[in-house]
Amino acid sequence: RESLYTMFGLTEAAMISTGSSAGAGYRVHSIDGEALTEGRVLECAAGPGARVLVGSGHALPGVTVAVVDPASGAVLGEHAIGEIWIAGDSVALGYWQRPEVTATTFRAKTQDGSGPFLRTGDMGFWHAGQVHITGRLKEIIIIRGINHYPEDLEASLRRADSRLNQVSCAAFAIEQDGREVLAMAFEWPDDPGTLAAAIRRRIAADHGIQITLLATCPPGGLPRTVTGKLQRRRCAERLHQWTRLDSSQSAPSPAQPLPDNTRERLRHLIARRLGIAPEAVSLDHPPMAMGLDSIRLVGLILDIRETCGTL
Repeated sequence: RESLYTMFGLTEAAMISTGSSAGAGYRVHSIDGEALTEGRVLECAAGPGARVLVGSGHALPGVTVAVVDPASGAVLGEHAIGEIWIAGDSVALGYWQRPEVTATTFRAKTQDGSGPFLRTGDMGFWHAGQVHITGRLKEIIIIRGINHYPEDLEASLRRADSRLNQVSCAAFAIEQDGREVLAMAFEWPDDPGTLAAAIRRRIAADHGIQITLLATCPPGGLPRTVTGKLQRRRCAERLHQWTRLDSSQSAPSPAQPLPDNTRERLRHLIARRLGIAPEAVSLDHPPMAMGLDSIRLVGLILDIRETCGTL
């Protein structure tokens, strides 16, 4: 059911809104992944760094589909990413006995007063007359102003090790010290061994960000809807039930003396910046591959200067 929804542009509240003519087939486009995180659509050749998107078709007769800035309500043009709003006879009237939520979701008006529209919560853009879906508005992870789509992060996790290529996993945001950070969880039946380090390296290499909290849960432990759709926003509520592979609590306290051995001192400094245990740090990989983003790398350089002298 969920795969049909994605293929034909369906939602629970607007049964069918976009599609293609019989026999027309589907369109596939390679989009630059880095540009996508910045809210831009830039076609590129298929390969590393590209994200492949399948068109959901054009608006069907009697249906109006608009891509709208979710903050201002302004209708956006071709290649601009926004929330997909729908109007037409196939749109439901609202939620049963929930007037406030109905008004927000089913009675939306654009900046110029057009409407009412259903706010689908899906993000996407127009290209060559077709709608393309990029992700869910409420699931986008924003770190230092950059948009990260959970599907992309989850795909990277599966590429981290051949044992993970079919694993169920979830990427979601949690709040830490008043800011949004990345958490990830995956279903695993026993001790994950070296998988945590491999996952961190892959996420850092593919996306330039660090996983702040990584956890495992038993098979079937990730929350899903009755139709099997992953509920990423509920994952944070269940973190306390899952096994955390590393956390800031496992890192050495800044008050603790650093070892005299240079390699071990460096290992402790990196662990402190990553928020993991020193024994989880491998000096056989570049710092960026271990999960140190550019900001934390600058902090590490300052740590080294302070404790080991001028570089």
